[in-house]
Amino acid sequence: MHCCRCPAIAPDDSLGACAPAATLRAANSVLSAAFLQSLGPAGAAGLLQKLGLDFVVSAFHEVGPRQCGDLFLELQVPFCAELFVALGDRWLASLFAKLQPDFLLTFFVHVGGGFVSQLFLRLRTDFCARLFGHLGPAFSAQLFKALGTAYVRDLFKSLTYHYCARLFSQLGSAWTAEAHRKMGPNFCLGLYGSLGSTFTARLFGTAGLGFTSETHEAFGPSFTAQLYSGLGADFVAELFDYLGPKFSGGLLSNLGQDFDAVLFRRLGEDFMAQVFVQLGKAYVSKFFKVMGKEVGGLFRALGAKWFSRVQHHMGKDLCKEIYEDLGAEFLAQLFEVFGETFAGEVLLMLQAHFCVEIFAHVGPAYASRLFGTLGPAWAANLFLELGQDFVAALLAGLGASYAAALFRSLGRRHVSQLLRSVGPQWSGLLFAKLGGEFVGDLFRHLGSAFAVCLMAHLGTKFAFRLSREMGLTNLLGVSVTFCKGHEPCLTVLLNCGWTESMDPKLLTPLIPHLHELDLIVLTHADVKHLGALPYVLTKYPVSCPVLCTEPVQRLGELSAVSGLEDREKYRDPAEAYEVDDVLRTFMSRLTTLKYRETFRIQANGRVLAACPYPSGAHLGSAFWTLHCGSLSVVYLVDGAMRRGRYLDGLEVQRLLPACRGAAGRWDVVVTAPPSTADLPQGGHQRPVELHAASKAMSVARSVREQCFLEEAIGTLRKGGTVLVPADVAGWIPEALLLFEAAWNQDRQLASYPVVWLSSVGDMVLDQVGAEAEKFLELSAGHKEDALRGSPVYAFQE
Repeated sequence: MHCCRCPAIAPDDSLGACAPAATLRAANSVLSAAFLQSLGPAGAAGLLQKLGLDFVVSAFHEVGPRQCGDLFLELQVPFCAELFVALGDRWLASLFAKLQPDFLLTFFVHVGGGFVSQLFLRLRTDFCARLFGHLGPAFSAQLFKALGTAYVRDLFKSLTYHYCARLFSQLGSAWTAEAHRKMGPNFCLGLYGSLGSTFTARLFGTAGLGFTSETHEAFGPSFTAQLYSGLGADFVAELFDYLGPKFSGGLLSNLGQDFDAVLFRRLGEDFMAQVFVQLGKAYVSKFFKVMGKEVGGLFRALGAKWFSRVQHHMGKDLCKEIYEDLGAEFLAQLFEVFGETFAGEVLLMLQAHFCVEIFAHVGPAYASRLFGTLGPAWAANLFLELGQDFVAALLAGLGASYAAALFRSLGRRHVSQLLRSVGPQWSGLLFAKLGGEFVGDLFRHLGSAFAVCLMAHLGTKFAFRLSREMGLTNLLGVSVTFCKGHEPCLTVLLNCGWTESMDPKLLTPLIPHLHELDLIVLTHADVKHLGALPYVLTKYPVSCPVLCTEPVQRLGELSAVSGLEDREKYRDPAEAYEVDDVLRTFMSRLTTLKYRETFRIQANGRVLAACPYPSGAHLGSAFWTLHCGSLSVVYLVDGAMRRGRYLDGLEVQRLLPACRGAAGRWDVVVTAPPSTADLPQGGHQRPVELHAASKAMSVARSVREQCFLEEAIGTLRKGGTVLVPADVAGWIPEALLLFEAAWNQDRQLASYPVVWLSSVGDMVLDQVGAEAEKFLELSAGHKEDALRGSPVYAFQE
């Protein structure tokens, strides 16, 4: 360049009249290092501003980018920096914009990255931020892409991450994100990959969590996923590791679970698993703790399948270590947010003592939702996988009260299905490991009705196998009432009833003879016939067999428990007599027979044969025939000759002499007259066919049913309410079937709801069997349908 002044152009001259040709010819003189230096930075800036942007741009283009580069190199960094400041960021941005990226590319390459970085450092970040802000992200991105990743990488490193972080922070997250998007993922990958994870982490850390979060949010999950997946799991792990779990966890929390879910899905399970594995358990657990409940929402949004695949890639051991490092309290909170499926998968990885802590934190209500959602089959598979020792340790750690609350929340049907799925042998060994004290406390906390109905759901065979595995087959039962009769050679107790008062004094005549008993037979399932049996078998050493039909065993257990609970509501608890005693008696002491099945026992050198036959009145009720040598006895009480709505009547043929052949009559017939309440005048005769106010009357099969329906329907139509107190094991099924038939016959009665209020009603219906279920439509699987379509529309416990 020429070092002389340009005589035609001076700082104070007016340039408005200068011809373009003369202006261009003067470019070489104006863009002279000596000339500009003689003016000083401020003077040179004033001259350029006075010449105007168009002149300066034309002059720059006239001499070319390389000669301009030489000019700036000759002027050196300090002068250029002061010149730029004097010109101002807005004027300088306008100049750069008019020069276009191609010119600037050649210029910046010619002067070199070192010169540019020193210039930027001299200018400070606030000036550069305003400059790039005026240029805009699109222009800046175009310039950076033109310069290439290597040039920009060296420039960033020369500027240091502190400078770059401050520069980007002052430019703002929106500008930064837009510039990155304009540069494109490939350029950014090359840039940050060459910068390295440490520089990038320092850049993020210096810029701050807020700025980094806002920038990622502005990027969007798709662009972020492209960057991270392109950089690789190792790079991302090293980046997060350097930033630390507090920063990384805060970043994802700030971005929100929706953003994170899309990001994680796009990155893929294998990628995230590699990142977690590389970060290690300590980092990951701290990372999750920083995110807090947000991580539960994130995993829920990703879905159980996604997360289970991540766990599979991570490996069981690492997952287990992470969960244990997170701690029971945090994991319990995570379970509640994420849901039951995730919780179930995690449980399979952990130790029993740790699971105890988790369930103690979440409480029985959540635990019941967990197992209720997963279903009994899943829970059974889980228990079998964990083993009895693990489950026993878990339940023992939680305590009987907790376990009882859990079982009650699940419901007896769910629990019974669960126990059936694991099997009586597995369940028995589990209870044996828990010990008698724990099991006793568990049943006390469950309450009598729940426990009895649970056993009824399980069934007799299961209960007996369970008791055998638990070692309970030799335990005695509960109590008995008074002796109905006894055979001279062998002593047989015929029924063991009690009154609702359950007064032990009523048993005083029986107690001295208990040691003489060889057999006890039961005919009906109500307290009047067997209520004292649990008390006697618990309180006294009675070891003889107790016989009954299977329905009597099941319904008798319900009746005994219900009677005991009702008594304890209004009176002091019965002496040395608890619900547990009832359960043990009916589970382990009773032997059930089918109708016409003979049971033989040998005692005192004699063989006694006992056999039940249908007596018609109630489900499972029987009259008994007893044979000992040449002696024969019939025991028949409270039978019903007429066929009912769901049961056949008394099997009279078995009582007639003809059925016994040459033996002739029975030697002894033990019976009792029917109650006067059961014999209204003509009560069992067929009803007279008269004009009735309701079609429902036509379903009556006897005068008794006709009178009952007349009173009930009449009361309802007058706006009244009909309350029918009845023994749960007695007349209830007949009454329900009668109402069902009447309400179906007269559709006008549909507006009057029929409600069966009972804590054990579903168990009774289970015993009634298929025929009653067919009419009532109240089997377990169709209860909701029955509520809509059946007059017996409400089933309340």
